[in-house]
Amino acid sequence: MRRLPILVCLATLIAASDSPTIHASDEPPFTALASSTYLGNDGFDEINDMVVDGEGFVYVAGWADYGWSTDGFVAKLSPDGSQVVYFTWIGGSAFDIANSLALDGAGGVVVAGHTTSTDFPIVNGFQTELHGDSDVWIAKLDAAGNIAYSTYYGGSSFENGMAMAIGPTGAIYVTGSTASTDLPGAGGLQAANAGGFADGFVVKILPDGSGPEYATYLGGSGNEFVTSIAVDATDHAVIAGATDSWDLPLANAFQPTYRGGYADAFITKLSSDGARAVFSTYAGGFDSDSADAVTVDADGNVYVTGGTSSFFDFPITTPLSFEIGGWSDALLMKLTPDGGLVYSTLFGGYGEDVGRRIHVDGDGDVHIAGYTDSFNFPLIFPVSGHVNFVDAFYAKFAADGQTLLRATPLGGSQFDNASSLALDPTGGVWLGGMTNSSDFPAVNAYQSDLHGSSDAFLSHLTLTFEEPAPPNKRPVAIASDHMVFGDGCGTQVTLDGSGSSDPDGDQLQYTWSSWMFGDMPGLVQTITLMPGNYWFTLTVDDGRGGRASQTVTVTVVDNVPPQIGAVFATPTVLGPPNHKMADIGFSMELNSECHQDFECRIVNVVGNEPIDGLG
Repeated sequence: MRRLPILVCLATLIAASDSPTIHASDEPPFTALASSTYLGNDGFDEINDMVVDGEGFVYVAGWADYGWSTDGFVAKLSPDGSQVVYFTWIGGSAFDIANSLALDGAGGVVVAGHTTSTDFPIVNGFQTELHGDSDVWIAKLDAAGNIAYSTYYGGSSFENGMAMAIGPTGAIYVTGSTASTDLPGAGGLQAANAGGFADGFVVKILPDGSGPEYATYLGGSGNEFVTSIAVDATDHAVIAGATDSWDLPLANAFQPTYRGGYADAFITKLSSDGARAVFSTYAGGFDSDSADAVTVDADGNVYVTGGTSSFFDFPITTPLSFEIGGWSDALLMKLTPDGGLVYSTLFGGYGEDVGRRIHVDGDGDVHIAGYTDSFNFPLIFPVSGHVNFVDAFYAKFAADGQTLLRATPLGGSQFDNASSLALDPTGGVWLGGMTNSSDFPAVNAYQSDLHGSSDAFLSHLTLTFEEPAPPNKRPVAIASDHMVFGDGCGTQVTLDGSGSSDPDGDQLQYTWSSWMFGDMPGLVQTITLMPGNYWFTLTVDDGRGGRASQTVTVTVVDNVPPQIGAVFATPTVLGPPNHKMADIGFSMELNSECHQDFECRIVNVVGNEPIDGLG
C-alpha cells in the first residue's frame, strides 16, 4: 500500500507591526527559515519541481519509491502550507516519475515525466500505448487535481521526460533524452537521431493535446543529456544540458568548439516552428561541465545554472571574490535573446557545488538552488552557519551578475539536495528536494522525523527586517617575501603572518602549512631548519567564507666550512726510488655541524726530492 503524508503544516513567519518599511529598491537584509518539514514515508521520496501561483498556492511534483515500483505525485498546498488542497498519485504498476510541472493559466497544472508502466492511466491521449522501454508521459490536472488529460509520447527505445514548459499560446513543450530512432513527429531542425547512446529531443504538443505540432532531435555523434527547458514570450523554446559530442548542431555560438573533458554544457534556442536554431552553443572547458537549469526573463534573456570542474578555462566574464575549486563549482550565465554572452561566473567553495534550479524575479535578480559540500561555501544572511556533509543551498544574485546578495546552506548531517525552487508573491522562497538527514531542520513541521531511507523536504524562506550587514569581503594574506638565512645549521626561522588583514575587520584564523611540517595553526611559527629550500603557505580565514593564501620561500645557506682535524697518508714512504710518481691514499678527520657527507679531492702535490735526484 502506498502511503505518503498529505498534510503539511508550515507556519509562515510574520514580521512585527512596527517593522520598518522596505522599499522596492531595498534589499531586505536577512533570511529566515519560516517553516520546514519532511514529507515521506517508508522508502524514498523526492520533490523534483514546484511552482507558486499568483495567490501564493504551492504546487509540488515528485515521486515515491517503495521497493517494488515508483509513482509520481502532485500536491497543491495553501499559501502558508497548513493545508493540502489536493494530492494526486500518477502512475501505473511499474516505474513512474514526475519531473516537471507548470501552471496552465486556468487553475490547473500540466505535469510531465517518464514511465515504464504499460497501464499508465491514459485520458484522451494521442498515444495510448507504451512504445518502448520507457516513454514520456504528459498529464493535465484540473483545479481539483483530477486527471483531465494524459498521454504517452515516445519511440521504440527509451525516452526520459526531464522538463516541461507551457508557451504563450498554451502549447506544451517537453524535453529530455532519447535512444529511439523513430521519435513520433520528428523533423524540424534535426529529423534523425545522430548516434551515440542518447540524443536530446524537444516536442511541442498542441494546446488541445491532439498531437505534436513539431518534434526534433538535438544531438551529435556522442551523447546528449537534456535537463531543462524554458519558453519565451515569442514561443521560442530554450533547452540546456550536457554533451560529449564534438559535432553538436551550432548556430551563432559564443563558444563554437567542444572543449573536451567528460562533457560540455550546451544551450540551444529553437525557432517557434522548431525548424532552425536561433542560437546553439557549447559552454565549457577542458574538464566536466553541465547546464542543469535554464530560464528566461520578460525580455527574452536566457539564464543558466549548473556545475563545472573546468576552473581554469571555463568562459568566465565576472569572477567573484570567493575561493573556488574542489570537485565542481556552481555556474551562472546570462545570454542575450540571440545568444550573446552577457556575463558568466562561478561560485561555491573548495568542495562540490552544483546549481539545480534557477528563476529570475521582476527586478532581474537571479535565484538559484542546488547542493554543496564546501566547508567554505559563502555565507550571506544565512539560515545556517555552516555546511554539514552535503547541504542544499539557496543563492541570490543581483541583476548585474556581479554581486551575491544572499547565500545559505540548508540541511542536516547527511545528504540534502534542493532540486526545486519557487518564488512566492511576498518575495519569499520555497525550496524542495530530498534528504536522508535525520536532523534536517524541522520548523513548524507537520512531519518532524525522517520516515524512510530518504524523504522529500519542503522549506519556506522568508525575510526579516533588521539592519543589513555589508557583504563579506575576502581577507588579504601576507606571508613575506623570499627569506634567505646564512647562519648555518640549526637556523631558527620565524614565519610571521601579522601583515595580513581583513577589510571587514573580522578576526582572522591563521594556518601555516608545508609538506614537511603539515598544518601549523597560529599567527607566528618558529622552526629550526637545516640548509636547503623550503616552501610555507599561509592561509587566513575570516570565519564567514572568506579565505586567502600566500606562499613564501625560505632558503637556509650553510656559510660555515667544515674543519680539518688531521690528514693521514698511505704509504708515508715511497720506494724504490725510481723517480716516478706513485699512487697514495689519504684520509681526513673533518668536523661540521651541518653535513655528514663531504667531497674531498687533492688539489696540489708537493715532493721534497730534488728534480735531478739520482735515487
